[in-house]
Amino acid sequence: MDIQTVYFLLIGAIISAYAILDGYDLGVGVIHPFLKNEKQRAIAIEAIAPFWDGNEVWIVVAGGGLIAGFPDVYASVFSGFYVPMILLLFCLIFRAISIENRGHATKRISILFWDAAFSVSSVSIAFIFGLVVGNLTIGVPLLANGNFDGGLLVLFKPYPIIVGVLTVVLLAIHGIIFLLIKVPENMISRLKSIHQGLIITFTLLFAVLGVITYKYVPSAFLNYYYSPILFVVPLLLFLFLWLEFYSVKHSHYNVSLLHSSITICLVLMIFAASLYPNIVVSSIDIEYSLNIYNASSSLFTLKILLIITMLAIPAVIAYLITRKKVFSGRIESTHFYQKEDH
Repeated sequence: MDIQTVYFLLIGAIISAYAILDGYDLGVGVIHPFLKNEKQRAIAIEAIAPFWDGNEVWIVVAGGGLIAGFPDVYASVFSGFYVPMILLLFCLIFRAISIENRGHATKRISILFWDAAFSVSSVSIAFIFGLVVGNLTIGVPLLANGNFDGGLLVLFKPYPIIVGVLTVVLLAIHGIIFLLIKVPENMISRLKSIHQGLIITFTLLFAVLGVITYKYVPSAFLNYYYSPILFVVPLLLFLFLWLEFYSVKHSHYNVSLLHSSITICLVLMIFAASLYPNIVVSSIDIEYSLNIYNASSSLFTLKILLIITMLAIPAVIAYLITRKKVFSGRIESTHFYQKEDH
């Protein structure tokens, strides 16, 4: 395995960490409007309050890793997806503002506004990530010089939109499982009911997307044909979806969170396998595509980046374990976010 592939897998692992950790924050925002009352919505926000800002660091690490390791990819993606990226940044900022201001709001109209802002920004962030993934799967109009040749509407094709919706549903499922661990017992029944519906929705959407991909994006299956062992990955995905459904039904919520995290990793593995060794596929000419070889930094740079990452990983793992222990247990009553029900 060459160093470019190792670094490609490293970036994938960082993105997976972000999707798992900030994914439950985003998922809480997605299902936030469906909670029963203002007190329950306040509890949901308080459940993620100690975690969301630290979890967002992973997207900064992923962006930094992309700049350092695959600078041409960073330049092309962030120029071609300029408007979605600016909107993503705006939503990340607005979500942070809504979480903080929700805790200080005292008037009903202010509470409703910041609740809506939190939910809309969370849904938008999840959808934009899915939109980018969908476009990278089908290819974007990339010229030989690496420039993006298209407008905003080029990005809003049916396939990327479906992937965007699928991403929203997937993270909503993840967020529900996190809340099942954190919230009081009187909220669990409703969350379980929502979870069951979302699991069915995700399974059907993913199956439909697979058929559409096979028919209209056959290039996404090339690596699967070269290495049939990869077909095990989508099978494992359905297996872990079932295990997640079963463990939630039987109230094994910590196990469910593990299953949900593995499911997210498997989804990203399916996406990575459909691209490798490409990172940005050109829909104009496959020769214009950016891959891990023609878009990477020097081998020396990649080696230094790998060494730095290997030294940092133990500290990050220790921090995550410590944080989980400090903020473990259910939230039986609201504190900073406590408001009267209306």
